[in-house]
Amino acid sequence: MAYRVGRYQVHEPIASGGMAVVHLGRIVGPIGFSRTVAIKRLHPHLATDPEFVAMFLDEARLAARVQHPNVVATLDVVASNGQLFLVMDFVLGASFSQLLRSAREDGIVPTAAVTAGIVAGGLYGLHAAHEARDERGESLGIVHRDVSPQNLLVGVDGITRVVDFGVAKAASRGQSTREGQLKGKLSYMAPEQIRRKNVDRRADVYAAGVVLWEALSLQKLFQADDEGGVMAAVLEGSIPRLSDQRSDLPRGIDDVVARALAKDPEVRFPTAQDFAAALEEVIPPAPQREVGAWVARAGGSEIDVRRGLVSTVEQSPTIESDADDRAVEGLVAHRLTEEEARKLATALTATLPSRAIADPDAPDTSITATDVTTRSRSGRTGLWAGGVLAVLLLVGGASYVTARRDVASPSAAAASFTAAAIAPSSSSSEGEPPAPATSSSVDTPAVGPAVHHALRPVHKASPHASASGRDPSCDPPFTVDLQGVKRFKSWCL
Repeated sequence: MAYRVGRYQVHEPIASGGMAVVHLGRIVGPIGFSRTVAIKRLHPHLATDPEFVAMFLDEARLAARVQHPNVVATLDVVASNGQLFLVMDFVLGASFSQLLRSAREDGIVPTAAVTAGIVAGGLYGLHAAHEARDERGESLGIVHRDVSPQNLLVGVDGITRVVDFGVAKAASRGQSTREGQLKGKLSYMAPEQIRRKNVDRRADVYAAGVVLWEALSLQKLFQADDEGGVMAAVLEGSIPRLSDQRSDLPRGIDDVVARALAKDPEVRFPTAQDFAAALEEVIPPAPQREVGAWVARAGGSEIDVRRGLVSTVEQSPTIESDADDRAVEGLVAHRLTEEEARKLATALTATLPSRAIADPDAPDTSITATDVTTRSRSGRTGLWAGGVLAVLLLVGGASYVTARRDVASPSAAAASFTAAAIAPSSSSSEGEPPAPATSSSVDTPAVGPAVHHALRPVHKASPHASASGRDPSCDPPFTVDLQGVKRFKSWCL
């Protein structure tokens, strides 16, 4: 079942690993804003392990420092009720391992150019991680340490993105590896990593070389019956020539792969970017549209299922937040519905004091929006009304100014009303509209036709009217005070 954590809705799981599970999610904001994201949730049984929590938070901190199109963006970290969430960009596509499996099983073999484009994209993402710097501009010294087809996500847009920095090594990393523990996948580890020596970015270059060899040959490079056999193959085994595995590859690819997979780090490409440049020189990469088309074919039904899940999630109703969140969301609404307008008019009427009732012969007793809000603090309804009134004053300003330009005629003046004019007189008879206020320091824009008829001011006969029915003092029908506020003469309306 979907549930909500703050502004995030967590929906169906779409992937799972030993450390966390990835869900489809949505960022839910005001005024109908939403965005589909991927939410990585640490397994509950690991949320109490200090090392795994540190790894998870380190992943978020490091990944957030890497901003590159070939790295999945990390958007947020959420801690709630003993759970940890990592919010990331959602990418419609599949892991490179899934796509290669489909290529072997279904015969949807990528061209060498498509493979080169996918691997080169991953190399550029790795280079961005290796070059990442902290807030002071100092190098973070990030080494992914788990480069594999599982951690290369290829979208239907044809872009490769590096994911999962969970076991990355960095100079400033908060957690340390337990003694004797290897992190990563043995068949993609560099020899120095297996020997537990210090590793740098060239370990990722080696792992990417293994990925390239397997992607072009559609075979595993290091195979054995157990982990010990895999380790021996990595440390002592030879690298078969790719041109012997696939006849349509250029001869130069053997030299590129041999350098990337050199056992001595000093012989390898010094950076992932250098590796990518050498690969692109030998095998020019396919354009993104061609890569994306192959991903859609190889991903097939799995991508279609994921696309359907996204559609379902995006059409699902928004999960209600708590009362405080709803109150805040109500304050940012751009317009009121008829029902909200009625509630606003009722709330304001109930909280106005008797002194605010209009009397044409009395001095100015108009109230301000502050008065209304202050007297509304006795309950949540009053607080809501005050907040919405403030919003009305802001968002209705433009339309109200236009309306005041047309108020020269008596009919237009009758159509306008103020905060002081919406309270009915306690002495008025049933069905009789309230008397208008002589002045108001705060004008309120019309709430809407649903309540306008109840707020219309009463027209009283002028005591100075001539026999012809026209009062000379009503030309003009208003006065202007020292503050420049226009005030209409009640007997002229």
